[in-house]
Amino acid sequence: MSPMNEEKQSVTTTLEAFLVQAMQERHLSIVALARGAGIAKQTIHGYLNGTRPTLENCRKLSFFLGVPVGRIISLVYPDTDGKRLDSLIEIYLHLPEYERNLIEGMAFWLDQNAQRNK
Repeated sequence: MSPMNEEKQSVTTTLEAFLVQAMQERHLSIVALARGAGIAKQTIHGYLNGTRPTLENCRKLSFFLGVPVGRIISLVYPDTDGKRLDSLIEIYLHLPEYERNLIEGMAFWLDQNAQRNK
């Protein structure tokens, strides 16, 4: 494998790095990524600065960028087991919207409490 290909194959470990790499490879601006994924430009800026996306926005990013949603989520929550994550995602995606909103609200609350307790 040539050094050029090795560089492209490098594994990104954060959502921020992944999004920057994806935008560079696809020649996308932040505005183009936001429009294509159906996410506000300010929200994309937040992701580039370390904000965690909702599961719905993980789905939107994965669909637009053509990568598995599990890839995006594993960057957001790096300690998640891949196989378990895939089954959880399938269950989540089949829930009614109000249940997904409830789960995301609970996850946000738990994350905020965990950050305060560090």
